[in-house]
Amino acid sequence: MRFFTTNRTSWHFRTNPDGGVGFCLWALQHDGLQVPPFDRHPAGNGSLRAAGLTPDGWWGWFQRVIALNR
Repeated sequence: MRFFTTNRTSWHFRTNPDGGVGFCLWALQHDGLQVPPFDRHPAGNGSLRAAGLTPDGWWGWFQRVIALNR
């Protein structure tokens, strides 16, 4: 997994498609939940937020998936 920053307002993210990291990012974008620095996507359908997903909850899940893929 790599983060690439070009300046303070833009960033790029690349990951291996076999890991769960891609799924975490897909879920974030599909729902539209805004979790900095992943906050430059459309509003989405809100289905996960309606089920109780919060920015802190998503971030914790994301960190656990990263730890498992090391």
